[in-house]
Amino acid sequence: MKKIIYIIAVGLMSQLAFPTSGYAQTPNAIPYQAVARNSSGNLIASQNISLRFTLHDGTATGTTVFQETQTVTTNVLGLFSVNIGQGTPVSGSFSTINWASGAKFTQVEMDATGGTTYIDMGTQQMMSVPYALYAAHSNDAGPAGATGATGANGTDGTNGAQGIQGIAGATGANGTNGLIGVTGANGIDGTNGTNGTNGPQGPIGFIGPTGPTGANGTDGTNGTDGTDGAMGADGTNGTNGTNGTDGTMGANGTNGTDGTMGANGTDGTNGADGVNGTNGLTGATGANGIDGTNGAQGTQGLTGATGTNGTNGTNGAVGATGAQGTQGVTGATGGYPVHTIGENYMGGKVFFVYDNGQHGLIAAIADQSSSIKWYPGTNGVATFTNSLAWGLSVGSGSKNTAIIIANQGLGDGTNYAARICNEYYVTIGGVNYGDWYLPSHAELLLLYYQRSVFSGFSTGYYWSSSEVGNSSAYSLNFNDGTMNNYNWKGDYKCVRAIRAF
Repeated sequence: MKKIIYIIAVGLMSQLAFPTSGYAQTPNAIPYQAVARNSSGNLIASQNISLRFTLHDGTATGTTVFQETQTVTTNVLGLFSVNIGQGTPVSGSFSTINWASGAKFTQVEMDATGGTTYIDMGTQQMMSVPYALYAAHSNDAGPAGATGATGANGTDGTNGAQGIQGIAGATGANGTNGLIGVTGANGIDGTNGTNGTNGPQGPIGFIGPTGPTGANGTDGTNGTDGTDGAMGADGTNGTNGTNGTDGTMGANGTNGTDGTMGANGTDGTNGADGVNGTNGLTGATGANGIDGTNGAQGTQGLTGATGTNGTNGTNGAVGATGAQGTQGVTGATGGYPVHTIGENYMGGKVFFVYDNGQHGLIAAIADQSSSIKWYPGTNGVATFTNSLAWGLSVGSGSKNTAIIIANQGLGDGTNYAARICNEYYVTIGGVNYGDWYLPSHAELLLLYYQRSVFSGFSTGYYWSSSEVGNSSAYSLNFNDGTMNNYNWKGDYKCVRAIRAF
């Protein structure tokens, strides 16, 4: 039987168990993906194969804690995917494995004919997966995470109808009335304008796959406010208090003395008689005599006692509703934590988020190499091949990396871009983060746009995992953002690994 060459691409699902109800349960399974080839390097495509998975405790040859078999059909690229823990059990129970008791090792065996004559493909220590599955059975609460960034304000709901006004309480006894000042006339209340209905929200545009960030679009106009709820009925007025006794009218004051009449003015002189015939011009009117001075005003009489209060007038119309107060600060978002660009998280630093910050991409803090080739071979000796790692979009980097390693293998033994990312891991707080990969064309461009939140980036070219052809692959100039698609795979360039969450 020919031995099968394969590449393991195991990934732990991002949803971990939480100790309280209402959240998703940790799945009792581990995703496993591989590409099957025969010893000649040919793909085992579109064929049923049999697999046997054995989990050992402590060491690669330790006690078997679980074993199962699975049958799966490869696709046209020899790729297949299964979930360890969901096959046919041979021994042990996957759900009762004690992940906290020590290291766990996965042994993979395969029969390319779909039978039960298995060939050992090797044993590898599991790194991150046991920590996630142990979390499903742990009763010890971990330290509280940092409060997530404040979520965006949700759309305001429509105002509810105003409740019915309560019955007015009994009117208390009137206190002693003070002197009443003159009341100014009330201005007429203007009528409230009718509020329009809210405009519909515009559709959300799709995220462009790789292009640079465009200019911000013009903000849409705000929709008109919704109509106010109906005013509740007025409560019943309280009973008026008894009127007080009228006060005695005060006496009139003495009239002042009339002033002395002024003297008459002097009469004007009569004009001379004119000659008979044409009448002469009328003489000018004489000036009025000076008016006499007014007499002094008499002393004002005493103010009469204040009369009893008149009956209260009817209540005035209800005034217009005052402006709405400023909305309070939105509380921290519940449920899953919200992550932001530049946050230190899971072994690196966040440079891209989606799903309101619940998911995104993380880049390593520093470069994994400042000078490394895209393929494993000596210039002019090894033969370039097209590995079919053609994915360009966000999310393609992990698959590209797996395909490249399956195609290139060890080569001449020298390291290369995809392999150095795949083998990179970092340990923080006792947790190993090892599922790193070479970014795709679009993922590398996103990293370039957020390079200011990192330190240590070179101004030279960085390799992507997106292949162009037999001898070339995409790379990006981190000095000016130029994407080059004619880079010879034997060139030496920088590499920065990323991972998803």
